[in-house]
Amino acid sequence: MRTFPFFQSVRLRLTLWNMFVLTLVLLTLGSILRVSVERSLIASVDGDLTYRSVRHKRFWAMIPWMERPAPRPARREEAQRPRAEDPSGKSPPINATIPRPLEAAQTSRWRAPVIERIFDLNGRQTWPPGGDEDIWDRASFDRAAAGQEVYSTVHIEDGQIRVMYAPLRIKTGQIGGILQMAYSLSDVERAVGNLNRILLTLIPVALAAVGLGGLFLTGRMLQPVRAVTQAAARIGAEDLSQRLNVRGQDEFSVLAATFNAMLARLEQAFEQQRRFTADASHELRTPLTVIKANTSLALSREDLSTANRKGLEQINKAADTMTRVVQDLLLLARADAGQLEISLGPTPLAEVLETAVLCVQPQEGAVITNLAENSDLAVEANSGHLTRLFVNLLDNAIRYTPAQGSVFLSAFQEGKSVVVTVEDTGIGIPPEHLPHVCDRFYRVDEARTRAQGGTGLGLAICQSIVRAHGGRLVISSVPGSGTTVRVTLRTATPDA
Repeated sequence: MRTFPFFQSVRLRLTLWNMFVLTLVLLTLGSILRVSVERSLIASVDGDLTYRSVRHKRFWAMIPWMERPAPRPARREEAQRPRAEDPSGKSPPINATIPRPLEAAQTSRWRAPVIERIFDLNGRQTWPPGGDEDIWDRASFDRAAAGQEVYSTVHIEDGQIRVMYAPLRIKTGQIGGILQMAYSLSDVERAVGNLNRILLTLIPVALAAVGLGGLFLTGRMLQPVRAVTQAAARIGAEDLSQRLNVRGQDEFSVLAATFNAMLARLEQAFEQQRRFTADASHELRTPLTVIKANTSLALSREDLSTANRKGLEQINKAADTMTRVVQDLLLLARADAGQLEISLGPTPLAEVLETAVLCVQPQEGAVITNLAENSDLAVEANSGHLTRLFVNLLDNAIRYTPAQGSVFLSAFQEGKSVVVTVEDTGIGIPPEHLPHVCDRFYRVDEARTRAQGGTGLGLAICQSIVRAHGGRLVISSVPGSGTTVRVTLRTATPDA
């Protein structure tokens, strides 16, 4: 799975998570605000419709003829006026006609923007006269006919309207008609639309501000972590005496204090290991010297049997091997303790490389080609330790290169440094082993055994010598094709 380094930053991930959470919060609060405003506006519309309906209700409750008063003698004009009769022969219903005083009660302020209509219980419009408008919400009308006040939102071609249905009762409590009042919600829709645009504008601006502020604040918060990281990078196995700076009482200070405690334990453990290595190596030198002296004396006798001579030769050879191991361990112990005595000075590189080739070439194996024998380069180094460095490198190259192979030694100037390369055509080193070849007693595989004379300390010693000279050692290899060791050293400063 492909990963992007940019998104691996804790600072960026914290900022993105904060922005994600803030987005959810803003969307939730914005939705709640929008719904609350819309409901509040609609509630104000309902309140206005309720206020307007009160006059209708009062007017219907005050109509005198709605109480069916006792008949009085008719005037001559009324007696001559024809009376409306119902086809069924019954008296007209009490809500068949709306008195004119209701029309007089409708002021211009009351009519706009509200549309008011009155229907009888059968759904016929009775006021204003001559209207034939349909009922907008039949279900709400039926509920109002049952005695309830009902509010509903109806969708029409021009938008939405808020409709109120209210029963109109006469003094006896009987429902005489249904009041339908409609209020256009265009203003409400416009206000809600403006609110939506404001929210959609402010939310991205708020997220951008939070993102920039989050990057700044998380950067400030993570500054102690960067300080801990930089301080930890400066601490190596060679010097564990350094400690991290602890400030404050927060989680980062606790982390730094914990890290310091771990460094103290590591320093103690490394010191014990160095002391043990130095003490053990020093104590082994005396018995090895005694063994070497006695075997040499015994081998000088001419009356030894063949079996005894062979056994003493094996003991003498093992003592030589053990002596080299002890000397190498002592050198590493002094290097770890910073006590490796190296006096640096201008050293002709060609002489050191020639001496190293002469020390190694008598061995059977690949032939060494010294391409730097005529070089006039000089490095700031110690001649003895530098010779040991290249002897070890050349010895490794010959040991793991077939007899028909080749080993090339070269040197060249690179800026203010001199680079020496030891290149062979041997068996090579697998890539997974390259980071560990300079570890002490590390062996790559069965092909690199003690039968070939190696102790597993040669490259570790080379690394220590190069570091003591302020240089750098890099190993690259291709299995089956060979290995290249690149040593970088400081150029010698010319005498004034």
